[in-house]
Amino acid sequence: ASFEDRLLTRWVEGEASRADQLFGMDGKNFDIIARTYLSDIRSEPVPGTTEVTYHVPLVDYLELCPKITGRYWRLVNRPVKAGWVRMDPDVGESSRQRTARLLKERVRTSLTADCASRIAKMDDAFASLFADPVDRILGLLSESVQAEMPMSAAVREDWPPCFESAVAELSQGINVNHTGRVFLAAMSRAMGHTPEVTISFFANAPDYSADTTTYQVNHIYERKYTPHGCAALKTGARCPVSFGDDRLCDQEWMTHPLKYLRAKQRRRYQEENQAEIQADESTAGTSQNRPIDVAESNELDDSS
Repeated sequence: ASFEDRLLTRWVEGEASRADQLFGMDGKNFDIIARTYLSDIRSEPVPGTTEVTYHVPLVDYLELCPKITGRYWRLVNRPVKAGWVRMDPDVGESSRQRTARLLKERVRTSLTADCASRIAKMDDAFASLFADPVDRILGLLSESVQAEMPMSAAVREDWPPCFESAVAELSQGINVNHTGRVFLAAMSRAMGHTPEVTISFFANAPDYSADTTTYQVNHIYERKYTPHGCAALKTGARCPVSFGDDRLCDQEWMTHPLKYLRAKQRRRYQEENQAEIQADESTAGTSQNRPIDVAESNELDDSS
């Protein structure tokens, strides 16, 4: 009833994450649940253990894995045989839990579509019944997002739109693609943020893992990755600006987010200096024009 994408995204992410956790714990009904969201599923017992290894259809995997980041999910790293992808256990998770992570993406898609369908049927009169609680929730969400976004190094107002967009989306639990994540970390390093600050940007990511994020961010810092330029960001669908949205981005020479940052910093520095000069001139003018009191007059006479 809010017609707010931010609220919808947060709610869907919360429900999908909860489903991911519950599915991964339900060994008894997992096959039935998986077939609800996948075209099929196969399982084979692991000899000498009580564990089971799951296989999912390649067509389902290809649809869902691009939405998940990490080395494990790249198809080249997964065993494939006769159109089936084997979901090996990894990073402390069983094969069932890894498969549940795939199901999470299908749950997310299903919930988003269902909500969109319901919202389309709502009229303004119905939505107005929820106006007050929705406004309160939106206020709390805005406060939460602001609190979760650390400020350091560059002033927030200087951030390029592409960097601002990536940080904001992750803070709201929206998935950011691989290009956007690498850019965010590399740009954050170039802006002077510590690795800890950069890692904190990812804390609300749908697939956040403290260990994995720390490793990947430290790798980018150690290798001193150069942030993507504007052309690469546009190719990677990570440029949020259309022509006319930002005059600085529209400049022909604007080819890299670091140029944007430096231009904003330079303008802010010039404006602050100009303000100081004007303030000094104003103070000096006031001092010259104000009448001299008796004490000052005597001091001037004595000094002469």
